[in-house]
Amino acid sequence: KIRQNPEIFRPVLFAFLPTGIVGYTLYPLVKRFLLGNDGVVVASLAAGGALFILLEQYWKHHTPKEHTAMRSFSPLQSLAVGTIQALSMITGVSRAGATIIGGMLLGLSKKEAVEFSFLLAVPTMAAATGLDLVKSAHGFTGENFLHLSVGFFVAWVTAVAVIMVTVRISPALFFAPPLRAQSSVMLLPTRGDVFVSVGGLWDRASGEMVLVAGMELKTLDS
Repeated sequence: KIRQNPEIFRPVLFAFLPTGIVGYTLYPLVKRFLLGNDGVVVASLAAGGALFILLEQYWKHHTPKEHTAMRSFSPLQSLAVGTIQALSMITGVSRAGATIIGGMLLGLSKKEAVEFSFLLAVPTMAAATGLDLVKSAHGFTGENFLHLSVGFFVAWVTAVAVIMVTVRISPALFFAPPLRAQSSVMLLPTRGDVFVSVGGLWDRASGEMVLVAGMELKTLDS
């Protein structure tokens, strides 16, 4: 993605900075007080799930007319997303979820927020893993490093496959709220994917057609 659109490298870099600084500074506190704290994990998962539900309901009824492109993100907007991502230092807070919510709050579409979250994961996870290795390497044996290497390779292959599939199908997961025709109208799809409900079943509109009163249509929120 960055090779095809090198201009998005800057937003990703700026978004990484807050997490990198906070993670390096608070590393001892996170290791000592947060990791393994079941109460914090349960509370974070519950709060995060509730926030997702509330925001999804809000966005269903307040869909922005325009979205900000990822490549157009200012340094300040990128830093804001990175600051929200830093909340994932709290165990139980989803890093991807925090980043997606932050991106959408700052104007990204759902599809671009998912892509931005995946791109931002690369430097974030690499830095987190590298820091933990440096801090904990003295306690590692040769067998530990072997297990770590195998686990890293399997996780990397799995992650690449999941990311490719998720990014490809993410537009199909994010539909804008449906619109209901109030009277007969001619539909002329010119861009994107448009779906029309006929008898409760959704079919893709492949060409011009007449919508009668009561029929519904929806587009991908991308």
